Amino acid sequence: SDVELELPALLVVAADAPQFEDAEFVDVRLEMHGDGGAGRAAVERRLQRCELAELVVAPGFLLEKGYGAKAIVHEPIYGKQVRHGPDWIVREGSTMVLLECTGSSTTLATKSFAEFDTVAQDMLKIYAGRIRQFPAKIEALRSGAAGVDCTGVERFIPAIVTHEPNYIEPALREYLAELLRSEASMLDDVKLIDIGDLEVVTGWPQLSMTQLLDGWTGVYSKEPQSFRPYLENKARAESLRWRNPYLSDVFDNFFRSEIIPDWRNYPEIPAPA
Repeated sequence: SDVELELPALLVVAADAPQFEDAEFVDVRLEMHGDGGAGRAAVERRLQRCELAELVVAPGFLLEKGYGAKAIVHEPIYGKQVRHGPDWIVREGSTMVLLECTGSSTTLATKSFAEFDTVAQDMLKIYAGRIRQFPAKIEALRSGAAGVDCTGVERFIPAIVTHEPNYIEPALREYLAELLRSEASMLDDVKLIDIGDLEVVTGWPQLSMTQLLDGWTGVYSKEPQSFRPYLENKARAESLRWRNPYLSDVFDNFFRSEIIPDWRNYPEIPAPA
């Protein structure tokens, strides 16, 4: 029987990626046709046991593959009271991009009914605490308290990376500003992106993350939009490969395994038309 599976290139498992604290694995969709139950069970067993370590990747794998290990710092821990810095830091010349990653997701009630109270609770849970922590984390980096070499760094770009797609960033930003009220100014410089965006940008090592985020900001001032549409337009205009080459290899190797022995090479995904 035919077994059809739709899987995102990136899977994140909490055991191997504590910065996505409550995600068992991210956004896995399996569609089965015929009596594909056995195939489905095999896939699910292997994912849950994390046997394919090369498939179970955290943002750090993407960042190191895209920009090199020397440019990446993973969550500095410092101070007598044990404070934590950003989950991931990308050093690009005089700029550091600070990534806070979260596996927290919107509840079923929010997805189904979008009632004000449940939406507000979810947005505060996912974003508010991380937004409020950025100023202190940036100051710890500037002062040297975090123990990270920031010599020559003049600029910090904070960003929150969610595992849920962020298709409505302008509306989300406006809503968060209302929830944060007097603290809304903290949100001004924070970029709101998702793990799919990170997959794309780390596949373009010839373009720095700073360059892409700044380009998005420039467009945003004229036409507010999520990061993904900006990246899609960039890919079209410059004929950039849409599919992350590292994840392409991992994805193809997975389906060449014993689960689906006759798996054909997964076709290249073109840039959005």
